[in-house]
Amino acid sequence: MTNFNVKVKSLIKEYQEFKPAKPNDLVTENQSDLYKLERIEEDRLFNEYQNFVKIIEKINNELN
Repeated sequence: MTNFNVKVKSLIKEYQEFKPAKPNDLVTENQSDLYKLERIEEDRLFNEYQNFVKIIEKINNELN
């Protein structure tokens, strides 16, 4: 196998093994805490999304 094939194969494996985090349940008594928890959860999910996009970008860069 060429180096290109090995790289692409490993990147595709990384893509297939990526398991995005599921949203957490937000339970709180105070409304102000809920807003804070929502923001933290949104940031966490956005970071997961960015990690997923990075893997796809690596594959795309390797193919171009």
